Amino acid sequence: MTKVVRMKALFAAIAVILIFGVSTSLFVAYADKPASYDMNDKGLTYGNGNQISVIGYEPDLILAEGRNGTLGYVYASDLNGEFEPRTPEEAIEWQNEHIGEDRVIPLYDIDGETVVGEFIVTGYRPEYVHPIIE
Repeated sequence: MTKVVRMKALFAAIAVILIFGVSTSLFVAYADKPASYDMNDKGLTYGNGNQISVIGYEPDLILAEGRNGTLGYVYASDLNGEFEPRTPEEAIEWQNEHIGEDRVIPLYDIDGETVVGEFIVTGYRPEYVHPIIE
C-alpha cells in the first residue's frame, strides 16, 4: 500500500512541476510580447474592446456580434458615432435628446470591406440605469 501512495505522490509532484513550468513559460513568452493589435492585409488593426486599457488605444476594427449572431468587426469610428461632446453638459444634453434611439451599423469581415451583417448600437435608456444606493 505504501508503494501506491508514494507513486501517487510522485505523479502529483510531477504534474505540479509540469503545470507550473508550462504556465510560467507561457507567462514569460507573453510578457515579452509588446502589447499591440493584429493587423489585416489592408493595414487596419483589429481586436476586442477588452484590450484598449492594456494597449492604450482602440483598434480600427472591434470584434462584435451582429444582430443575427454573426461574429465580425465594426469600425471604431462607426461604433463611437459622429458626435463628440466638448463638455459633460453637452454630452448629457445630446443623450437626453436621443433617448432610446438605436443605430444600426455594418458588421464587417476581418478585411474591413466585406459586410457580413448588422450591429445594433443600443441607445441610452434611463429605465435601465439603476442608481447606486449606499
